[in-house]
Amino acid sequence: MTAQPQSPGAPAERTDAPYGQFMFFVFTAAVLTVTLAIALLTIVQSYWMLAAVFGFHVLVTTVVGLVIARGLTDKTKFGRVEVRKLRSAGASSGRRSRADLDQAHLRAI
Repeated sequence: MTAQPQSPGAPAERTDAPYGQFMFFVFTAAVLTVTLAIALLTIVQSYWMLAAVFGFHVLVTTVVGLVIARGLTDKTKFGRVEVRKLRSAGASSGRRSRADLDQAHLRAI
């Protein structure tokens, strides 16, 4: 398939790849920092550090959860264009089967 040139007034295709990379780096950093906190806990071997590491783990888990929630609810980055394409592909031929809708979704992407 060859790319067709877009007209100057046409909206550019939106992608969620940069935010996906951001989510990957946040998750990786969270795993590494919690692992380091647990390693510190094993070095210190004290129960008061257990509470600090648990609190840090809860904080990092909350941050990761918020990043994921933002990615799922952010409608400005992705979702609108694909839904419109899928709806127009489904409406063009009346009622379709699940396999036909899946194929239309793949073509729309």
